[in-house]
Amino acid sequence: MRRFALAALVASLAAPAFAQNVPTQGTFGVGASLFADPTTGAASLGSGLNLSYLALDQLKLEGDFGVVSVSGAASVITVGASALYYVVKKPSQQFAIPVGGGLGLNFISPNVGNSTTQFFMSLGGGAEYYLSRHFSLQLLEGFQFNTQPDTFALITKVGLEWYF
Repeated sequence: MRRFALAALVASLAAPAFAQNVPTQGTFGVGASLFADPTTGAASLGSGLNLSYLALDQLKLEGDFGVVSVSGAASVITVGASALYYVVKKPSQQFAIPVGGGLGLNFISPNVGNSTTQFFMSLGGGAEYYLSRHFSLQLLEGFQFNTQPDTFALITKVGLEWYF
């Protein structure tokens, strides 16, 4: 009887270690994030929403919408799409490393002058930590190349994503 109780105790403690901690192919997600461009002279901080779909276990497609405020200079609405490939992601791990890129548009409304639309391309990577199968924290760092006027930005994004 003792052996059975000991085996049951060990099995009950070991079972969560083999539980699936990450979302898998076919999973949709909704996320919220804060992002900043520390390379600009004026302070800029934005917030955004994203919808994501895991097309494959290692490939996530995202659509983003965000609003950025550049203190004293402009307001920016940003819309984009991106793809992230997980270089490191295993079902039994809570940690993943995505890399990828995206395309999008910035609609810039300066406090003084005419509004402009800017096309951008971004490349970057980061880390994603799964709190559970349905929630994750993300930290992404990337380079953004903008047109009209040609600018280069370093973007830092911190977010929370809910997978369903």
